[in-house]
Amino acid sequence: MNTLQIVRRLRAFEEGQPLPHGETLHFPIADPADILVVSFVRMGGESSPWGVAWGRPDRPPQIAAVGEPRNRDFVADMLTDFAPTLLKHLFHPSFAHLQITQAEDPRPLRQVWLPNSTHLEMLHLLEYAYSSARFGDPARAELLRTFGRGCGWLFRESQRPGQSTAMVATEALRESFVFPSEDSRQGHLGFLLAWLRAVGDRSSRLSAARHAERLSVATSLDPELERSELDPRVRAFNALRGKDASALARAENAVRELLRPELARRFDLTAQAIDVMRRDKRRLNRGLDRLIKESNTEHWSEYLRLEHRLRDADGQRVFTPSPETDHNPSIAAARFYAIESSSELKEALLLHDDAELLEEAVAAGEAVRGRIVEIRDEGEGKKTRPVWVIQAHPGSVVRFREGSSLCVHGLPKRKVRVRSLLSDSRGIELEVAVTGLLTKNGKDLPAGTSSAADPALRGTTITLVKDFLDGIDFLKRRKLWTRGTPGAWLTGARPAERDVVEEIVDPASELVMGAE
Repeated sequence: MNTLQIVRRLRAFEEGQPLPHGETLHFPIADPADILVVSFVRMGGESSPWGVAWGRPDRPPQIAAVGEPRNRDFVADMLTDFAPTLLKHLFHPSFAHLQITQAEDPRPLRQVWLPNSTHLEMLHLLEYAYSSARFGDPARAELLRTFGRGCGWLFRESQRPGQSTAMVATEALRESFVFPSEDSRQGHLGFLLAWLRAVGDRSSRLSAARHAERLSVATSLDPELERSELDPRVRAFNALRGKDASALARAENAVRELLRPELARRFDLTAQAIDVMRRDKRRLNRGLDRLIKESNTEHWSEYLRLEHRLRDADGQRVFTPSPETDHNPSIAAARFYAIESSSELKEALLLHDDAELLEEAVAAGEAVRGRIVEIRDEGEGKKTRPVWVIQAHPGSVVRFREGSSLCVHGLPKRKVRVRSLLSDSRGIELEVAVTGLLTKNGKDLPAGTSSAADPALRGTTITLVKDFLDGIDFLKRRKLWTRGTPGAWLTGARPAERDVVEEIVDPASELVMGAE
């Protein structure tokens, strides 16, 4: 947390209410028909769901629960009711009417919203449990494997910065507002919503938030509820197994009816969070169009493409990610580069359309603001090579170094490379060579754009931010699959024999690993 963020937290505390974070919204909100809200509850100490609620945020949810969550067949049967809805929502080729056959295919933005991070973790646990399921009816096992892979992709996609598919309600609110409370309490969805929706002064809002905080929103239930009310009903259910079927159904329904309000409350809180974001008056950041396009590309390359191959494999083995590890160093490295590139892209895109985010970057030293004190042209003949000397504002923090590639805020096509950084009693002085948009001509340029060598720029104040090197991620990932490069002996090492997959294709390069 930098100085500016601390000041904003203190200001929110002083005003006694959450304050907007940013001039724009940093993620899109899909239409209600394209949002699937999902919430889980589990028995204490267990990793499988006891019950699940799902549906659109503007309608009552469907709720399913079992009498004994430690029985894998009961849980599997429950999840087969939920699985087709999730897979259809993700445009799985075997369940969706709209068939996606390439990254560019038009489609509505689909989102899965979950209350908080524990519900997101449940998706990972479901991948562990079912992505390799073999037990029970073969048709059910196939559905569960498909369901497990879908849950696994959602979990992995949630880790990629800038994605807009797997949405955690608490993280969405924290990204959009500054709350007057410590970070450790901001993982509770009811707590955040009470701050946002309660009326009155700080004391009234804090009292409402404390009251909301008493009710569990995580996948775990209140221990007292589980111990005093649910445990006797589960024991009664188990005592009737193999006996009277109608009595067993009534016992299971007694467990389900006690879990129903718990699931519904978590679902309703998530729907409230979506409603809060939908009513927000801030406009969407212009960089979101590119981020949504990137999400569609990831959706195709990391999920749908593999599901198409599995469906059409005709018994041949197809590589799928493991819930434990990548089982292949090149795949792990490619994923690292994808996440790194996504983080840089998100920061670069949102920064150019949100002054508040820009101020945060300046305070953190990820951007620098200063005055151009000298301009010279080192070009020969008709060739222009503008060089700027920039005096940073007093007190500036700079985390750049010589050779860093930057661009002018508000004019991202004008790129510069840092030649030198000098620091003395007067502050920090940068010498940069302009490498992009040297003239004042080009598409989509702001009115009044000057050439980089125009002497009239002397004395003007500019802000330099990190430049996103578009396409460098593709080149890095392609290198991973090239034999003979430094480190290829490690990233190209063959996995253990039992894990060998004949064809492993990186979505960035479409190069077959192991090919001569």
